[in-house]
Amino acid sequence: MSTDRSGGPGEAAAVALEHLGVAAAIESLADGVEVPDREIRTKIYLAFEEGRAAERLRRDLEESVYRIVEEGVLNAIREADASCVLVEVIEDDHREEITIDVSSLPGRRVRLSAALPSNRP
Repeated sequence: MSTDRSGGPGEAAAVALEHLGVAAAIESLADGVEVPDREIRTKIYLAFEEGRAAERLRRDLEESVYRIVEEGVLNAIREADASCVLVEVIEDDHREEITIDVSSLPGRRVRLSAALPSNRP
């Protein structure tokens, strides 16, 4: 997780991750890097957030999911000059699937994806 102490998106996301979970941290990151010429959209479907599980993911798994999303989004902005980034985090019974779709002008698209094993019994 970012150690930004300037009050920027890294710090806000760290606080959100600690207290509210990975979905709130990803939303905070997206809000922090979105500007008029760059749209950051999120689709987050986690069992706890949807009431399908009694507890959040283990802290280390939440941090891993967040770090993958953070790195993907920041790289998309720096390297691909992204105009639109779609972040999807989907939890099923066996894994956490992360997909980041990046569109940049003129019409270039890149898709990044990762899957982590779930910690649900």
